[in-house]
Amino acid sequence: MSEFVISSRYANALMSIGESNNSFNKIVEDLNFINNTLIDSKELRNLLKNPVVKSEKKLAILNDLFSAHISKDVNDFLKFLVQKGRENFLFDIGKRFLSLADIKLNQVKVNVVSAIELSETQKENIKIKLNEILNKKNYSSI
Repeated sequence: MSEFVISSRYANALMSIGESNNSFNKIVEDLNFINNTLIDSKELRNLLKNPVVKSEKKLAILNDLFSAHISKDVNDFLKFLVQKGRENFLFDIGKRFLSLADIKLNQVKVNVVSAIELSETQKENIKIKLNEILNKKNYSSI
């Protein structure tokens, strides 16, 4: 089974959990936190993919890193991933979930690069114009 299919299935399952428990926004926040941590730590990504490291050790590390900062739903989801031997897909599942969340929330990520420092007024004008053009909410890095 391809990485995309696996990550999509688990991301959709997590999305369903968030919708049924009315915790969707918190799950989005938690997945952003986890994925940012994984982006910043190649060592953690490699550890999760390493078949030599036992599942119990991986779960203990994930628990130490995240349990104080994430919801029970996401914490239970991490445990489930490790139990199913899918922890190596955590980063891909997080990316897919956040992508699906953007679609659900009608948002688009925008990164604007400028040769000069933009004023707050210019940034707001760009956001307004992008909202008009894309017909979506945007959260951007301007």
